[in-house]
Amino acid sequence: MGRSLKVAFFLAGRAIGRGHVRVSILSISVMVLVYINIALGPALIDGLVDLINHKVRTTLSGDIVVQSDGTTDYLLEAGALVSQIEAVDGVAAAVPLTLVGYQVRHEGRQFTSTLTAADPDDYRSVFATADYLIEGSFLEPEDTGQVVLGIGVAGADREFDSSWASLRTINAGDRITVTLASGTAREYTVKGIFQTEMPYSDIKAFITRRELAIISPGSADTANQVCVRAEGGRELGPIARQIQGLRQGLSVGTWEEVAGMVQATVESVRSIYFIIQVIALAVAGLTIAMVTYIDLANRRRQMGILRGIGITDRSLILSYTFRALFLYAAGTLMALVLFAFVIVPLERQHPLHVSFGDILLPVEVSYLLTAAALLCVVSLFSAAIPAWQATRVQVVDAIWAG
Repeated sequence: MGRSLKVAFFLAGRAIGRGHVRVSILSISVMVLVYINIALGPALIDGLVDLINHKVRTTLSGDIVVQSDGTTDYLLEAGALVSQIEAVDGVAAAVPLTLVGYQVRHEGRQFTSTLTAADPDDYRSVFATADYLIEGSFLEPEDTGQVVLGIGVAGADREFDSSWASLRTINAGDRITVTLASGTAREYTVKGIFQTEMPYSDIKAFITRRELAIISPGSADTANQVCVRAEGGRELGPIARQIQGLRQGLSVGTWEEVAGMVQATVESVRSIYFIIQVIALAVAGLTIAMVTYIDLANRRRQMGILRGIGITDRSLILSYTFRALFLYAAGTLMALVLFAFVIVPLERQHPLHVSFGDILLPVEVSYLLTAAALLCVVSLFSAAIPAWQATRVQVVDAIWAG
C-alpha cells in the first residue's frame, strides 16, 4: 500500500505539473463557486431565522408570554402578578398588556383590530418597538387621547403590501375616530407611527393604561397577557416553570411558540436552498468527472503502458483521486478566503434586505466544515469512479485503442 501511495503521488504531481493550466483554473473556479454556494445558503437561512427570532422577541412576544389558561377571560390583579413575576430569578422586566377591540375608518377604508394598552415605560423595558418610529414620538405614561400606530395600520403615504389592510394615508398628527368594541366612538390624535418590518407587529396600535382607565374603567387592574423579558443568556424553561407556579390559572409559553407562525416560511426557503445545494454539488461532481474522463481518453495508451510495466490499478486510481483532491483543496482554500475576507465584510456593510429587515451573515465554523466535507466527498468519488472504470479495460486493449 505504501508503494502504491508513493507512485500515486508521483503520477499525480507529474500530471498536475504538466497538465493543462486553463482546465485546472476552470476546475478550481467551479470548486470556489460551488463551495460558496453550499456555505452561503445555510448562513443566509440562519441569518434570516436570527432576524425573525429577534423581531419576534423584541416587538411581538418578549421572551415569555403569560396568559389565562381559559378559566377566566383576563389575568386578574395584574399589578400584583407582574410584581411576582419580576421577583423571579432570571426575569429582567415584565409588562401587562390589555387588548381592546376597535375599528377605525378613514377616507373610505376601514381597519379592525385590537388596541394594546400598556404603560409606555414598562413597555420599553420589554420591547424595542419605540426604536422603530418613522414619524412622531412614542407615548408617555400620562398621555390620553393619543395613539401610536403601526405602519400596517396607518400607511403613512408609503408603499404598502396589499395583503395588509392599511389605511394608507394616516400620518403623525392626524385625528382619527375610533369605534371601540363596546360601541363607543372616541377621537384620537396619532402621536407616532412605527415600522418594525415584522408584519404581525406592524398592525398593532398602542394607547396608555391611563387612557384604558378612561374608556374601560373596569379593566384597570386586568390584563390579557403579561410579556416577560429574561436576563441575557438565561434558559427560558426554568423561568417559565417558576412563573407557572406563582398562581393557579396561568398559561405560560415561550417566544418559540409565537415564532412558529413564521417558521413555515423559513422552512420553505430552507427546502429551496437544499435543492440548490444538491444541484451545485452535482455541478462540481460533473466537472471533476468530465476533466477526469477527458484526461483518461487522451491518455488511454499511456495508462495501458503504465499498467503493462507494473504500475498497479490502485496507484492509477489513487493518482486521479489525488489530482481531484488538489483541485478541491485549492478551490476550497480560495473560497474560504473569499468568503471570510470579502463576502462577509461586504455583506456587513451592505446587508441583504428582506421584508423582515437586514440579514447579517453569521459566520459559523459548522457551515464551512460541512461545505468542505460535502465537496471533498463529491470530488473524490467523481474522480475515482471514472479512473476505476478505465482500469477495467484489458491492458492490450488499452494500448492498441490509443
